[in-house]
Amino acid sequence: MKTKKLFSTEIIDIDSDIILERIRVSMAENLLPMYSDESIYILRPGMPRKDVASVEKMLSRMCAEIEEKTAAYFVIKSKADGTYLGVMECFHFDSMTDKIEIGYTIFPNQQGKGLATKAIGLLSRFLLTEIDANRITASVHPDNAASNKALLKCSFTYEGTAREGELWPGIGLVDVKQYSLLKKDLF
Repeated sequence: MKTKKLFSTEIIDIDSDIILERIRVSMAENLLPMYSDESIYILRPGMPRKDVASVEKMLSRMCAEIEEKTAAYFVIKSKADGTYLGVMECFHFDSMTDKIEIGYTIFPNQQGKGLATKAIGLLSRFLLTEIDANRITASVHPDNAASNKALLKCSFTYEGTAREGELWPGIGLVDVKQYSLLKKDLF
């Protein structure tokens, strides 16, 4: 896998009306409405952030992970007007199997518009073609119907449910549905 390219990529822009832009601490104010909304933490790990300073601290940690090459984070933005739409994540890299796990969060006021499907598709194409990943995985809360549907629309295969498979801060052990997409599934 060409993970070096992933960590040096600033913008992913492949035939879509959205782009993925590398996350920066300076984006904290724009991301505060999403990260402070308690509703998104019902079906994803983490805790709400209450102010710009706490979002800056979180983004600083994310940027450090990018520099350490342990995770990559991208803001989903509208190509037309630069509106912030959500965040995509890449983590749990396995060079033995050329596997990358992805995660994503969409602003609550942007949900239900097919943005997760577009962003998953965009990032997946980039990871399979430019980064040379062989397997992309995602774990989703069983009650997150929209997220489960978005993965299936992007040709991911449901592999099963890991009972109490993840520990989510503020929630505890949760079941997660596991999905994968292989390079041979698309090419």
